Amino acid sequence: MAEQPLAEAWHPEAMADLARLNVASPALAEAALRTVADVANRRKRGKALGERNVSGDLTGVFRLEFDLDGRKPERYRLLYSLSASGGFRVLALGERHQHRVYRAATERVR
Repeated sequence: MAEQPLAEAWHPEAMADLARLNVASPALAEAALRTVADVANRRKRGKALGERNVSGDLTGVFRLEFDLDGRKPERYRLLYSLSASGGFRVLALGERHQHRVYRAATERVR
């Protein structure tokens, strides 16, 4: 698995999310880290979220989709927040299925 970019910018439970992805598939964990690096290097910016019926209030949280190279539709999400100073914090990584990653992020922003 690649070195984790900006490890201090990760919610502790998001680090556990990454570890679970790595157990499932090291290539999937690599895809997650590439997505985080894209945010860190300002190559990509996710879609702004807000109040969600299923998972709750994710105002101030952004999401990016990722998956194994070439896999469409992308099944996994990176959820992160931005700080006023321009930094960001990874809140959750995981499969979109049953909105689990969104629910996890909602709990972590409280």
